Amino acid sequence: MRRTYVRLEVPKEVKDRKLKQEYLSTAEAILKEQTILRLYQEKRISTGAAARMLGIPLFDFMRFLGKHRIPMFQVTGSELEAQLRSARGLSRVGAKGSKSKK
Repeated sequence: MRRTYVRLEVPKEVKDRKLKQEYLSTAEAILKEQTILRLYQEKRISTGAAARMLGIPLFDFMRFLGKHRIPMFQVTGSELEAQLRSARGLSRVGAKGSKSKK
């Protein structure tokens, strides 16, 4: 994997070496999570790919999405309309086929 480095300035108030390392590792984790969430929201990666990138099971990624209030299924208005038209058509076909002859 190609690694790109980001320069991060630690606030001058963080003087302790251990605290500085914790600050940097926390920032790295948050940056990774937020980047993956953004890629997922933009539909550039799948749920499975996002989970693998985070190193967590798919079910945990679904919970992670919920924690960040990101819907797992993102349906546009036109997609929803098409699904509704399809469902209405199927219900008419089902209704015609279920009538019993007397």
